[in-house]
Amino acid sequence: EDNDQKVKESKENDKFNKEFEKEIDGIISDYNIPLKYVAKLKGHNKLISTMCIDKSGTRLLSGSYDNCVKFWDFGGMNESLQSFREIIPCDGYPIKSLSYNYSGSKFLCCTGSHKPQIYDRDGRQIIEFVQGDMYIRDMNHTFGHTMPLMGGKWFGYNYLNQNVDQISTWSQDSTFRIWDVEYNENKRCK
Repeated sequence: EDNDQKVKESKENDKFNKEFEKEIDGIISDYNIPLKYVAKLKGHNKLISTMCIDKSGTRLLSGSYDNCVKFWDFGGMNESLQSFREIIPCDGYPIKSLSYNYSGSKFLCCTGSHKPQIYDRDGRQIIEFVQGDMYIRDMNHTFGHTMPLMGGKWFGYNYLNQNVDQISTWSQDSTFRIWDVEYNENKRCK
């Protein structure tokens, strides 16, 4: 009698599994979900706070509360699905925002610090912008953020042009700043 009960339960489970698979297949086809190209990229130790993919779709950046940016190259990735490089832009500060420029040759990194940074495609720092003077009350009279950054993007007139030379950043100091990457005297170049 126990065997009959087990066989009956097994048949019910099989029927349920087939119905479930049929329902899932229907959802997948209705919404055109590309399940064939799913991969779990593991590597961060804490919450992932931001991701950015370049225009060509070959490189992904991921930033996390473990204070590091990981570089993923889909063209050169093997079965281990590991990142090929990682950097820690500002030790002790989580990554808030990552943004590639139009051509994918540079990316903007905003951490929980006061200073936005620009890196080249390979993770070498190009520019670190200045921090504002926190003792000045009027934010119009200081040249940088005085509180932690909340995010940033490439910005400017015709931002889809590969020669865009402006970024925008926003901060907990209630300011939105536009930085001129090429001609700003307030940046510190490395």
